[in-house]
Amino acid sequence: MKKILLLVLAFLILLTSCNVDSQGNIIPGLSGNASVITGAAGSNGQGFTYKGDWQTPYSYIPYDVVFHQATGNSYVNKLATSSIEPNSVPNGSTYWGVLSIAGATGATGATGATGATGATGATGAQGATGAQGATGAQGDTGATGATGAPGELQNVAIITATKNLTDASVTTSYYLGFRPKLIMIDGMYIGWSAIQGSYNGTDQYSWSYAEIPASYVLLPYTIFWSRTAGNQTATSSFTDTGVNMTWTKNGSPTGNAFFRITAIK
Repeated sequence: MKKILLLVLAFLILLTSCNVDSQGNIIPGLSGNASVITGAAGSNGQGFTYKGDWQTPYSYIPYDVVFHQATGNSYVNKLATSSIEPNSVPNGSTYWGVLSIAGATGATGATGATGATGATGATGAQGATGAQGATGAQGDTGATGATGAPGELQNVAIITATKNLTDASVTTSYYLGFRPKLIMIDGMYIGWSAIQGSYNGTDQYSWSYAEIPASYVLLPYTIFWSRTAGNQTATSSFTDTGVNMTWTKNGSPTGNAFFRITAIK
């Protein structure tokens, strides 16, 4: 019995002088006042230089780190470049290594509370004029308007005159207030002959006659009044203010002839 107790005591002493791992294995310990020896410090490991978003042209060297917006990934440079994009095919993987991959899009969060209404913004600039719309349907015919006041004959002048057939040959001016483009003359010697005709200042139109004996010889483009004792004829010409009539007396006519000049401006 004494021997057994001594063996247990010896075993306990042995345990106190050893280190034991988590599995119960004995790890030899240091005994006495032995010193702990510290090894030399190791060299610093290779670091990274963050360059922000990848861009080109830009010179990158190994261990430069960039964020690639198109993919959402981060890349570390392996071979210097100023133009190769990290995700390009087939050269991207030669120059760049994936450092981190963009995570999946998270679930949509709950809708937040509605914010307060903002202040009214300034009035924007007026927009461009829109294209013209299609023509609308024709409306109903409106009521007839009131009859207007009588107009004035501003481009027509009418004068009446009397010719004494006993007068000598003469040129007489008849005032119209403008240079006419066309005149029309009509008249009658009471009890004998009637005349009508027109003249435009360039082309003269023959006068027409009524109730004139066939034995008389009529002159073209003339006004003609006749009695058995003689006659008066007239040719016309325009002025800036009216018309001139050149009368020619033949024989000894008597009495008065009445005529009217209608002039168009």
